[in-house]
Amino acid sequence: MDPEDLLSGNEHPAIPYHQEILVRDDFWQKQQEEWMAAGGFEQFLCLIKEAFLDGTLTEDHFRSLTGAMSDGWMIKWHAHRFSDDTLSRCADALRDVILPLGYTLYMSDLREFLRGDYVETIERHYLKPALVIKEGLADQLYGNILIEHRLIDRASYDLRMVVQYYHDQNFAFPQPFVKLLNTLCRSVM
Repeated sequence: MDPEDLLSGNEHPAIPYHQEILVRDDFWQKQQEEWMAAGGFEQFLCLIKEAFLDGTLTEDHFRSLTGAMSDGWMIKWHAHRFSDDTLSRCADALRDVILPLGYTLYMSDLREFLRGDYVETIERHYLKPALVIKEGLADQLYGNILIEHRLIDRASYDLRMVVQYYHDQNFAFPQPFVKLLNTLCRSVM
């Protein structure tokens, strides 16, 4: 169903009108490999390093997301920085680089929501640490990791990576978020 046809219907902000498992076809995968080989992800990680580790990149479209039990960042799509599909490619690359760090892919999906006069699409990867018990506690590594690429009317809007962790007697303390960022930046540089 075309989103334009749905705009006249009822909308519920928490319920997607469309949801599916996020699967990339062979053509996408081949382009992803070429993009990675051409240094696309490395360039993106340089921006992450400058914005969130070095503090030398202070443009408005880079935001730190910090809460009581979470850490993360958000990057808004900006034409002078990214091509149309860069944030989707970065989301997939982040997933692929984080998985070997002891994570499992819990879910990858695509959800579409009606938001007044526009359609919001969210491509999401949710990663959880593999269950490892150390000294009687579950090792949460860095925490649960959510990678979300949001699109507005099918155009890239932002990319978020948020790490959520537990503070209770069943879990070991998480590793610092900054250590994850450093590990990601070293992964391809």
